[in-house]
Amino acid sequence: MTNKGVIPPEDKEIYVYGWSLLLSTLGSFLAMLLLGTVLGQLPGTLLYILFFCSLRIYAGGYHAASYGNCFWLTLTLYSTAPLFHFYLPPAYLDGALVVLVLLSVFITCLWAPVDHPNKPLNEAEKQQNKKMSRGIVLLQSAVLLGLGLWQPWLKQYLLWSAVGMATNSFTLLYVIGYPYPKGGEMHEKV
Repeated sequence: MTNKGVIPPEDKEIYVYGWSLLLSTLGSFLAMLLLGTVLGQLPGTLLYILFFCSLRIYAGGYHAASYGNCFWLTLTLYSTAPLFHFYLPPAYLDGALVVLVLLSVFITCLWAPVDHPNKPLNEAEKQQNKKMSRGIVLLQSAVLLGLGLWQPWLKQYLLWSAVGMATNSFTLLYVIGYPYPKGGEMHEKV
């Protein structure tokens, strides 16, 4: 595109970064979808991605130092959802849903948003993202708990959503350094 004059040479790095980010994100999504399909859990996987990503956009979270590390960390975090699905005894399902939702609300409302050194948020963006992340986590919680009470047969799917919320929220803890004073190497305490 630079050789053909479509993009100016001085913008080449921006486009390379954007395309790299797009391909990395797409690769992570496709890997999760493939794994979800192999496990016979595509609906749960879609719910995990939806709840994780919609919260992640405004709350922020840990960013790995490379695309490869991001890919493997994303798959590792995602793998907690099938583990919950396949190994959580049904008697603990209600408790797990409530605990995951409450932890997500608590962590997100207390510490979100966190920004990234490569794209720091100004004060107005921080305030906007704080409102949005709180609104999203509260809406997600109401949907999960409401559907869990109204349609108990959905709880197994709702667990995937709750794990998606919780895994993003737990990445906030790493960024802010809780319970360790130094925390994530790329972020400051909020």
